[in-house]
Amino acid sequence: MEVPVSIFIVDDEASIREMLSRWLAEKGYSITTFETADAAFENLGENPPDIIVSDIRMPGMSGIDLLERVKEIEPETQIILMTAFADIETAVSAIKLGAFDYVQKPPDLAKIELLVSRAVERQVLRRENRELRRLVKTSFSETGMVGSSPAMRKIHDLIARVAGGASSVLIEGGSGTGKELVARAIHFSGPKAEAPFCPVNLTAVPEGLIESELFGHVKGAFTGADRDRTGLFAQAGTGTVFLDEIGDISLPFQAKLLRVLQEKEFKPVGSDKTIGFNARIIAATNRDLKEAFAAKEFREDLYFRLNVITIKIPPLRERKEDIPLLVAHFLKKLTKSIGLSKEPVIEKSLLAALKRYPWPGNVRELENTIERMLALYTGESLTIDDLPEEISGKDVAGKALAGGGTLAEIEKRAIIAALEKAGGKRLEAARILGLPKSTFYRKIKEYGLDKP
Repeated sequence: MEVPVSIFIVDDEASIREMLSRWLAEKGYSITTFETADAAFENLGENPPDIIVSDIRMPGMSGIDLLERVKEIEPETQIILMTAFADIETAVSAIKLGAFDYVQKPPDLAKIELLVSRAVERQVLRRENRELRRLVKTSFSETGMVGSSPAMRKIHDLIARVAGGASSVLIEGGSGTGKELVARAIHFSGPKAEAPFCPVNLTAVPEGLIESELFGHVKGAFTGADRDRTGLFAQAGTGTVFLDEIGDISLPFQAKLLRVLQEKEFKPVGSDKTIGFNARIIAATNRDLKEAFAAKEFREDLYFRLNVITIKIPPLRERKEDIPLLVAHFLKKLTKSIGLSKEPVIEKSLLAALKRYPWPGNVRELENTIERMLALYTGESLTIDDLPEEISGKDVAGKALAGGGTLAEIEKRAIIAALEKAGGKRLEAARILGLPKSTFYRKIKEYGLDKP
């Protein structure tokens, strides 16, 4: 059974207390009345009310004092103040102190009901956001990765199973899915967590310097080599070397890397000295390496040397149930780094829009979007209006509504705008409009848009 919303009504006028109590009780709220703010504060107890409706001027503690004291110990409680005309300036100041809103006396019952309803919505949003933050803590896990979807639970399980071994691991996933995060989780969950973790993005290293980056070089090995340099394979010791974007290295270097992995030894550039290594190798790619070696762009023998264990990270669009958790995680992380005093509340319409978007840039794009919104927002909550139009889909809606006309004409323009935005891709256009594929196809046929 759902617990009714609890409301304290605080006013020294018995007629006001009785009127509000009867009206709001009829609407299903649980009401407790108090003649003074002191009495109300003393009764907060272990079950504080969801909402307080209080007069400002009363004998003893004022409504403003009550507001400040309640917010210190129960910041989630929403407070609506009632004031005489002469106290309007005071009431406006109270909003800055955290009051939800205010009404003039004698109170308009319909307005009180509306404000209470809105305050309840605020409470629900706050509770949902608080629950999301709790879920983030429980789903973050020892791997440091956020997500409780079946796909993420499988990855958490794989990480736990492979962390204790020394076999090579190949991580496959699109850009921004968190491949390095998985590699770090494997390393830091294992018995050699105290040993170095040495990552390198191979696409960021010039072709001529990859050998030096991985294996080191001796002084004079090439122009600019004015001192000896220790490569990552030696720096890692018994730890982990993480080779990101392994699918983009050249065939000649693939042959050299294969030999190093087979022999478990290497030579620094310009040296005749052979050095053994014991580091674990974890590689990652956003390419399909089976297709790459079929196209003779990647050595099959190197692929099988690296691919002792495979971990595939799904794109964000395939695990959308994790989006609320990721949003809550990034809010907590970025609110602190940006320097905001508190986390904003997330409106349901915003979460729904974030779930609709396909996130071609995956988790990294989602994080960047949250950071952009936080950097620009000025209110107490984040709404769909804070999203870039290409994510919210409002640019499509704007084009559809701009010309007016009948519902059918607006609908047709919306479909055309969505197709334009999707570059003619019908499945993507259906997603933008939030329509099932079958419905979208029926609509484009209905409006004659299926003809070339």
